[in-house]
Amino acid sequence: AITQDPRLADAYYIKAIILNNTGNAAEAIKNFNTAIYLKPNYVEAYTNLGKVYFQNNQFEEAYNYFNKAISINPKFPDAYVSRGIILQKASKLIEALQDFNTAISLDSNNAEVFYNRGNTYNYLTKPNEAMSDYLFALKLDSSHFQTWNNIGVMHFNNKNYAYAKPCFDKSIFINPKYSEAYFSRSFFLKQTGNFSDAYKDALKADSLGKKLPENYISSLQDSLK
Repeated sequence: AITQDPRLADAYYIKAIILNNTGNAAEAIKNFNTAIYLKPNYVEAYTNLGKVYFQNNQFEEAYNYFNKAISINPKFPDAYVSRGIILQKASKLIEALQDFNTAISLDSNNAEVFYNRGNTYNYLTKPNEAMSDYLFALKLDSSHFQTWNNIGVMHFNNKNYAYAKPCFDKSIFINPKYSEAYFSRSFFLKQTGNFSDAYKDALKADSLGKKLPENYISSLQDSLK
């Protein structure tokens, strides 16, 4: 048996992070569990173990690990952000909002939590609050490409077309592999009559794994005839 040693726990934790980042979730889970065995109150390990399960669509397991992290340290903001994302995904929007608010009260310099709270406000049809959070997320991290895309979508929905496309362009410039922004820009271009470029962006989004609406690409092809 491995002797319980917090210093050794850190080595397993770091190894688990590296394994997960290189796509080896199963080995990452084993190493996070070993780190927790060696250091039973390892709140960061519980939180990141939950994230691995979340990434693999095992939401109940992820939720339980985030709860465990919060029970160990109720002042650990990352666990609240992660649990809030799961609650948002489950359409428990008020509970998600509460977790994001708690995370912000513990750390108000995290762009990710403002981005996710902005999404929650969007789902709650509170566009002013959503835009405020998105803009603050960019103030904290101007390279947050998901936020740029979502701001573009909000501008598009409000028919602020002059502001929408630059946001999609910025999102793609920051992350050329972000399929959602290609689809957003494609839809914008389609609605504004630029079918050729809309078609190119749709193909790019599709090649990057974005699930497009049924017959979307074929409808653009028809528009080009």
